[in-house]
Amino acid sequence: MVLQINADGFGNLNNIGAVYMETHQGRLYAGTWNRVDGCSVYASTDGSAWEQVNTSGFGDKGNQAVVRMRSYGEYLYAGTWNNRTGGQLWRAIVPREQSDWEQITGNGFGNPANLTLCSIRPFNGWLYAGLFNPSQGEEVWRSRDGTPGSFVKSFDGGLGIAGATDASILFEWSGFLYLGTESARPPYPGCYVWRTDGTEADGTEEWVQVSSPGFGDPKSFNAFRMAEFRGNLYVGTWGFGASSFTTALGPKGTTIWRTSGQGDGVYSDWEQVNADSFGDVRHDSTLAMQVVGGTLYVGGFGDHGFLFATDTGTEWREITAAGFLETSEFGIHSLAEFNGDLYIGIQNWTKPSELWILTGTDQGTG
Repeated sequence: MVLQINADGFGNLNNIGAVYMETHQGRLYAGTWNRVDGCSVYASTDGSAWEQVNTSGFGDKGNQAVVRMRSYGEYLYAGTWNNRTGGQLWRAIVPREQSDWEQITGNGFGNPANLTLCSIRPFNGWLYAGLFNPSQGEEVWRSRDGTPGSFVKSFDGGLGIAGATDASILFEWSGFLYLGTESARPPYPGCYVWRTDGTEADGTEEWVQVSSPGFGDPKSFNAFRMAEFRGNLYVGTWGFGASSFTTALGPKGTTIWRTSGQGDGVYSDWEQVNADSFGDVRHDSTLAMQVVGGTLYVGGFGDHGFLFATDTGTEWREITAAGFLETSEFGIHSLAEFNGDLYIGIQNWTKPSELWILTGTDQGTG
């Protein structure tokens, strides 16, 4: 069964997207996109009743989206998108109101060109944060304890790749921290996947490239999501299908890749495990991946969005039950597991966001 589990926009009609979800200390948190009031964070103990636990925008309307959240130690961390002054990082233990939150970094880590704090991940005793910087190249920072003033820069300038703009996803797998990037500026080289074990040489953290640019096609320009499934690392890309990203890039649609990590440099066993755009070029780009039980779910945007599932890692079925994507102008922006069920966050541009639940007993295609 597929049911809507929130009031439209969580009661605020200006909340147009349920952008990211995270579980922390037994509660499910959802962060919104709101270009009028600023972003909100909502919390639920049962997955159906929701309360706002921050002041919209964390007191700054320029914080229009909660792009990432991460549970680390006793804290919940939240990163924002702020086109005006740069993305921010906040944390709280069990937030119920704005006074429970503590701002960890200055705007854009001191650089307003860092517009978004787009990835957060603990690894090897560090808390990492990845940034979107469309003018100067992506950056990654890290901290031993996540406290104010404790973050140091791992790298900037897109790791030397011209056109690399976004540290889209950080993901721990098989003893390494992996980074998926976006290339949203000329010369549009395509997305990259990198890894680090956290060690430094001459004071600089070492990152090793483990994928070819764009997995061999620059139209795959963003490695936006990762998941571990059946012992492999899965990566979902953006490829914009029905309308080209730029005149320099033609239609591609989303692709899903996997590896078991063979090789010391670029992995030799990367394998595409779906047809381009799942056979429909309108399935533009993967925004969310989530494993629930023995199933990997992949959601994203396109023609009213899409949701596919696989139990084997290579054979896919589309989830269309109840037509829950028919009201979407954009698609699925977030997926999360809570109490054994799949939660599905919908993004719109002119209508309130929705949050749906796919119960663990429903695997059908509707």
